Amino acid sequence: PGQYKKRYYTPLQGATTLGDILRRRGYSVQRMAPYGNSRVVYYRGGDGVIRRALVSPGTDRLGFSNVPSSLMQEVLAALYGR
Repeated sequence: PGQYKKRYYTPLQGATTLGDILRRRGYSVQRMAPYGNSRVVYYRGGDGVIRRALVSPGTDRLGFSNVPSSLMQEVLAALYGR
């Protein structure tokens, strides 16, 4: 009792959370695809170019690559409550 339990998220859960936040912010999510143990989220940026973000497993938390910095805080808060 009273012990803090770490929550571990899969790359699929991280990609789904990222996709939801991208959609809420007006980005068009094209698709999500597996990439080894990771997930790739393909989305269309404001300039119309399709970009990809990588969500990969980590020891303590998920790793995110190529995510707009303006969204990264929101993604981490949604997953880890920070």
